[in-house]
Amino acid sequence: MSTTKTVIEFDHHSQEFKATRDETLRGLRETTPIAWTNAHGGYWFITSYALITEVLRNSAVFRSERLPDGGGGITIPENKFKPSVLPGELDGIAHDRFRQALNPFFAKPKVTELTEAIEKIMDDLLDALVDRDRFDAVSELAQALTVRAALRYVGIDTDDAWSFFEDCTHVREQPTSDEAAAVIARIKAFVDAKRGEEPKDVLGFLLAGPEPFTDDEFVGIVIGLVLGAVRTTADTLVHGLDVFDQDRELRARLIAEPEATTAAVEEVLRTHSPTLGLARTAMADAVVGGQQIRQGDRLLMAYHSGNLDDANFPNAATIDLERKRSPHLTFGRGSHFCLGNWLARLELRIAFQKILERMPDYTVDRAAGEYTETVGLRNAWEKLPLVPRP
Repeated sequence: MSTTKTVIEFDHHSQEFKATRDETLRGLRETTPIAWTNAHGGYWFITSYALITEVLRNSAVFRSERLPDGGGGITIPENKFKPSVLPGELDGIAHDRFRQALNPFFAKPKVTELTEAIEKIMDDLLDALVDRDRFDAVSELAQALTVRAALRYVGIDTDDAWSFFEDCTHVREQPTSDEAAAVIARIKAFVDAKRGEEPKDVLGFLLAGPEPFTDDEFVGIVIGLVLGAVRTTADTLVHGLDVFDQDRELRARLIAEPEATTAAVEEVLRTHSPTLGLARTAMADAVVGGQQIRQGDRLLMAYHSGNLDDANFPNAATIDLERKRSPHLTFGRGSHFCLGNWLARLELRIAFQKILERMPDYTVDRAAGEYTETVGLRNAWEKLPLVPRP
């Protein structure tokens, strides 16, 4: 064990990291898979699959919860005005209470019942897009699918579902106190309006259920469901379209063998995690990778890096449909494993199959695309023009 911190000059939100992301992560995995940086008040940056998995499995010591002073949580830097994402920023019994209420709605058999509805939404979207000269794959296709499919299932089937999604997104970034208060008030008003309605969606059944969640808890639930159900799946969908555009041999195989799309979904999720990684707080002294972690230290696990670790995934940067399955980190690990993983997988499989069936010769205009301002949290295209046919 080293009592001297391995310190690096590093900021996961910097433009330098954005420009050299995969190269930087590879170098850190090979030389310093756990290192301390003084950016954003200081945190440990962990890049190897083995060490990330070790931390994620030790939820007794490394916690996701928000602290009484507003610190902690799953993102770095912290912002005390952010409302919590629930159950993602809870641990132990408190976390289990939420998961037990939510799990039945997102189990594989329940999600599979949505297949026909998602296929219909995808067909309707493509009907409107396939004859266009070009369109934005992010807002007009990927996010349009997840807003309609996932939010309808969650219970936000309103005319302003899109602005609801945008508000929930902004309030988890760096909101001011007034901005956060306005979004929280909007969510509380929405939830209150659903009380007494006949249950027909996830929120409706939670409101009518035996577990008495408070108004503040429902705010966290709504934000967690909206962000988990919409943004990450949409971002992965666009990554997949970009991958299939660059690898025409892979695309041809998926067109010829639609059943191979299931494996392609897993490989796109692995190689293009929509989130760089998430944070934990050490609740006690511990040792990770030979480094002494002190109580109160913050740690950021780079899931994207772990997914590209050749020590766990040979030739990791390559999409290999025959790859021997080893759990990737995109959905996390342990008690915080992604609640909506089966819904995401279903939406991605349907979307990829429908798009390749109806637009087999599409191209994307990467030069005209726009990526996220930083890749420190969200790792995704903000805009990516798609041309449906030559």
